[in-house]
Amino acid sequence: MRRPWGRAGSLRRRPAELRHGGKYSKNPLEEAGFAAMARRLPSVLARTARMAWAIDRRGVLLLAGCEARLVG
Repeated sequence: MRRPWGRAGSLRRRPAELRHGGKYSKNPLEEAGFAAMARRLPSVLARTARMAWAIDRRGVLLLAGCEARLVG
């Protein structure tokens, strides 16, 4: 099978793309401005952290430890 965006196993990949089509569809990101998304980012990150903590505390601690080691 021929891939128009590169060979199999190559590092060049076609980026993911979200499409919204149809008569009644609406792109939810179309009206979102940078400031609005920046304001929501802390709550989204906090919700993600709470979900991760509830699912796998050990994994969260491992990830935090690895990140701290890379930074420090």
